[in-house]
Amino acid sequence: MENQLLKMSKHQKHTKHTNLEKRNNDNFAPNEISFLGTNCGTISDLVSKISQRLTGYKLAYFDASHSVEIKKSNLSQFVFHAQGNLQIETTGKINKFQQRLDFAQFDSVFINGNHYEGIKQILILDIEKEASVLKRLEQLDCIQFVIKLTKDTPYFSFLEEKYPNEKFCLIMGEDNLKSFHKWKNYEVILSRHELFVYPRLSPNKAITSFENHPKITKVLAPIMEISSTFIRNGIKDQKNIRPLLPQNVWQYLDEMNFYK
Repeated sequence: MENQLLKMSKHQKHTKHTNLEKRNNDNFAPNEISFLGTNCGTISDLVSKISQRLTGYKLAYFDASHSVEIKKSNLSQFVFHAQGNLQIETTGKINKFQQRLDFAQFDSVFINGNHYEGIKQILILDIEKEASVLKRLEQLDCIQFVIKLTKDTPYFSFLEEKYPNEKFCLIMGEDNLKSFHKWKNYEVILSRHELFVYPRLSPNKAITSFENHPKITKVLAPIMEISSTFIRNGIKDQKNIRPLLPQNVWQYLDEMNFYK
């Protein structure tokens, strides 16, 4: 028995520490995504709306201040609000290692891509920012999906040149399909891309010229009788839409006086 133990000890390599798997990190957090392609205000509004939908997740937003009037302070501040939120202002400079520690607790971190690079990107097509997107083309190496700022916003041709092997599709509601023939260059869009159409409640059917079109697929999905337009119009008309929203979403809309 003693000889067997001696033989085993000769072949077993002693390890000082247990081998631990290193956690994957992006630039700032384990799961980050940047928004870019339009102005900072639009990005901030979009992130706010997304966060209202993802109430079951812990989210953070990483941005840069545009203000030049903020004075440097020697005092870190921790302000507790009545809603239970904690607002923190720190005097210390945060390096990338500290950022990763701070953001590790969040399920997802959204980034203003106009100021900072994110490993994954959501590109917003804004015709006024086309030149800016072209300058950042090398940063766009992991686009998750593309959002058109308006229905008339053209698709940037240089993106297809950068991703010749990628297939780009357009997603829209059935209500938008009715007016699709009025879009600028809609025939070119159909010739180059597929359309996926989500059903909507509507008294009128989509125009017959698009029925059974080989490039248009109507998605088999449940029809939601409550839409964001319905919510906005209800608030504007001073109707009681509170039962239709999560409590924290209603509270936020009410405090910010949105859509009134």
